[in-house]
Amino acid sequence: KGEAKVNISNKDTEIEELKISFFKENENSNIYINEVKIKQINLTGEHSGKNLLEINKAKLHSIKLDDFENKGKIAFDNVTLSEEKESLFQFDNNVVLGDFELNNVELDKFQEVLIGKTDISKIKLFNSRFPAKNMKGDANVLYENFNILCDVAKSRNNKRDEVEYYRASKEALLNSLKGKKWKNISLFISLWASKLYSNHGTSWLQAILIILIGIGFSFSWLLLCLNYDFDFSSTGWDNFCNLGIYYIQFLNPTHKLGFMDNKLSDFVYSEHLGFVAFDFLGRIFIGIGIYETIRAFRQYARK
Repeated sequence: KGEAKVNISNKDTEIEELKISFFKENENSNIYINEVKIKQINLTGEHSGKNLLEINKAKLHSIKLDDFENKGKIAFDNVTLSEEKESLFQFDNNVVLGDFELNNVELDKFQEVLIGKTDISKIKLFNSRFPAKNMKGDANVLYENFNILCDVAKSRNNKRDEVEYYRASKEALLNSLKGKKWKNISLFISLWASKLYSNHGTSWLQAILIILIGIGFSFSWLLLCLNYDFDFSSTGWDNFCNLGIYYIQFLNPTHKLGFMDNKLSDFVYSEHLGFVAFDFLGRIFIGIGIYETIRAFRQYARK
């Protein structure tokens, strides 16, 4: 109780588990941990307003905050990972972070990052980034946290992280709907289609490839369902290659319905239901693809 100062500083010191429990009665308690190797560090209790915990140049394997409220100041500076295998960074549900700084911390190397229902919006990050691909937990909680991280990255004009967290938030939202997709079928289909086309508006190359491949299959099925005979002879192959001009026209969502009438033969394609149906579906497919392509191109200009 009362005022205390603890300093742990030794390069040769290795600690298996360090558990720091704070109490309301602890005031003006300063804890400094420097250049120490700790396999696991746990913080619990109430870190009062005048307390300071500073961990500097330490090598850690796991960090866990459980039933913890920070009213003082906590800073992790120049912290590296002692070993990546099974490394863990965890905030449990009953955690209030307060004045919490992560400066030059290898967050992206932690194998697993678990964040419960904790408000991470006020964490001060400098050269430290939460790895979206390694963040685990409830899909709804992840969705909220990724949105927070996206807003933080946006406020710092960090487009790389903004795009990554934006994509991760949409993926988390999609996962949260899987068990109840019929109640949110419209949103589920929109998110699923966006993931298929452009990875949630973040990959224009994927969108273009999906358009070209998808319309290629659609155009081929359109021909198969009508009177076109595929001939694998040299002459038949030449005729098939000549279809390229119609395939390119098919890629234009505003093409005329009769763009192939009497072109390959005397056959009037626009008078047959099969052609009209595939043409209609193809326009929808292309339209969505163009939208997703433009959206993905604008990813680094997102406001």
